[in-house]
Amino acid sequence: MVNYKCPKCSGELSENDLVRGICPSCHNLFDFSQIKGEEITLEGQGEKKIEKTEEHKKEKQEERQEQGKGIKDALKYSFTSWKRLFIFWWILVPILGVIICNGYLARVVNNVLAGEDRELPEFGDFNECLTKGFFLFLIFLLWGLILQIVGGVLLGRISPCIPMVLSALFSFVSPILVISYVSSGDFSAGFSIIDAFGTIFSRLGEYLITWLKVIALILILLVASAPVITIVVTLPAMAFSPYYLFAKFANP
Repeated sequence: MVNYKCPKCSGELSENDLVRGICPSCHNLFDFSQIKGEEITLEGQGEKKIEKTEEHKKEKQEERQEQGKGIKDALKYSFTSWKRLFIFWWILVPILGVIICNGYLARVVNNVLAGEDRELPEFGDFNECLTKGFFLFLIFLLWGLILQIVGGVLLGRISPCIPMVLSALFSFVSPILVISYVSSGDFSAGFSIIDAFGTIFSRLGEYLITWLKVIALILILLVASAPVITIVVTLPAMAFSPYYLFAKFANP
């Protein structure tokens, strides 16, 4: 329904006022063509609103498609050269295996940051993998000790929930700490917790979406693990594919 208005004072006009051709407020005489022009303007505004609504729907649809594409790309990244997933099973070797896996994870992050994101990288130089893996292993080990001392010993007396909260916060921020160390090669970057939170909160919405993608990705891989035999590839994919998404967040 269109509200007709006087072209002079913008007062509302009834149907009787339109027939008489005079505004009851300012007593201005007008012809109906002026009022009709006002109606066309209002219709135009309505059309613009409809166009904006359609554009908004289209943007939302493209956003959902982009999110789905991110998960698909992460899966494709791990399974394009699926034999390289078996590098993960170095983890069965005590201590050394964990270091090697961390070193390979660092290579994964480096490659994605550099734009080499089509498939998992080759194992590469063993000594380099061992060195980066050792420092990454050390970062996680020291953070584990810090959380144990601060959360378990000092603040744990206040509330038993505090250690769990601190562990959850560390899990939330740890991908950024890993990426900071890997991208800079600086051991101290793995402990720059303030800078890490600064990066997260500067793009909090994007980071939360990245985490939602990671959760969806892991759920897909868990379902794919129902036939137990598939665990030999789905479990390594759970380790590497999330860091594809986190590296993409750090280097959009």
